[in-house]
Amino acid sequence: MKKYTYTILSLLVTVMFFSSCLKDDRMVLDPEKTHNVVEFGNPGQRAAVGSVYPLYPLLVDLEPAISLPVTVSYSGPEAVAPQDIVIKIGLANEQVIEDYNTDQDTEFSMMPSNLYTLSATEVTIPKGQSKATIMVSYKANQFSFTDPYVLPLEIQSASYGTVSGNYNIILLQVGPKNEYHGTYRYTYETSLGTNLAGKNVSMVTAGPNTIKLLPGLISVYSNYVDYTIDPVTNKITVSMTTLLPIAMLAGSEYDPETKTLNVRWTSNGGGRTFIEKFVKID
Repeated sequence: MKKYTYTILSLLVTVMFFSSCLKDDRMVLDPEKTHNVVEFGNPGQRAAVGSVYPLYPLLVDLEPAISLPVTVSYSGPEAVAPQDIVIKIGLANEQVIEDYNTDQDTEFSMMPSNLYTLSATEVTIPKGQSKATIMVSYKANQFSFTDPYVLPLEIQSASYGTVSGNYNIILLQVGPKNEYHGTYRYTYETSLGTNLAGKNVSMVTAGPNTIKLLPGLISVYSNYVDYTIDPVTNKITVSMTTLLPIAMLAGSEYDPETKTLNVRWTSNGGGRTFIEKFVKID
């Protein structure tokens, strides 16, 4: 569960310094960029700049069929392809996931073949254009919340141009997102502090009906706090691994019409009190 949370964090928490380190910034330093190459495009924010392979965390709704695009491009000083470029795409060897795990101290595993479908294994960048796209369909409602899957894709060949040595392989870490996941306006009155002016916080998926407050307790401390909503009664339960025991107070409920969590609870056997309100804004 720790490793899954890490990948969600990497998607949702802005990495201010590295967020500008996209492919355009590397062109000056990368010798292969002195001529055009065939490579994968960026499907999202890269999890870790400088990793042995680029990995992209992608969150999807819990639906039986979710399709996401995968783009290949003819990139470099030449603006468009001088002729049709036929590109073959397939699964990369599972070893690339092991290499990434070793490099980044993660615990990803290969996505089971019954959870995804490639729309094609061959795509053409037409003459006069620079990009082409295939779709990957996922059975997101069957994803695990505790075992993070990775789909490793590889450009196996191109009929024209040079296949990139840096972006010929990408790892797609596609994870489930429940209906409560998102950005909230958060206010609180607690024995650890009060903020009635409010602040925007992230609540990320930690289970089918559970969300986790980032960065932690009252969005100030590092203690992870989970909020679980009963989809039948809308009652809310708080759980932590620290400051135990926890007791819920009356009025801890989710309002589905306003997408608001009203949470009242105590920790340390009643030694600390928390009155919290989360209003979803995105």
